[in-house]
Amino acid sequence: MMTLFNLLNSRKINDETRIFSGLSSNSNSVYIFWGLLIIHVIIVEFGGRVFGCHFEGLNLEQWLICLGFGIFGNLLAFLLKRIPEKKIFPGELDYQLEFVSAASSRTLDKHGQEPLEFNSQNDDF
Repeated sequence: MMTLFNLLNSRKINDETRIFSGLSSNSNSVYIFWGLLIIHVIIVEFGGRVFGCHFEGLNLEQWLICLGFGIFGNLLAFLLKRIPEKKIFPGELDYQLEFVSAASSRTLDKHGQEPLEFNSQNDDF
């Protein structure tokens, strides 16, 4: 069940908190979500003999516990996205930003190497 909640939560990156926005605009993602939910329920309820686990499936209380774990995971992700990263890693982000800006200002050749610079004033290579 937590896999389905993770599926919803992983749709957004860069600290976006509205995990349901734009969900219905992509019909494939809706079909995949409902298909996974149905397959998940079938496997849990009727796949006990095949997978060698509990033969009777889950009762209502166990399903609600699984649902609670999934909701808790999404709430925790929501709260963690609301915390600014500078409060957690105060000095590390500045170093990363300097490294990225220095790396993005360099020109690399097709092999990812810095090109050789030749000075026309000096014949020393």
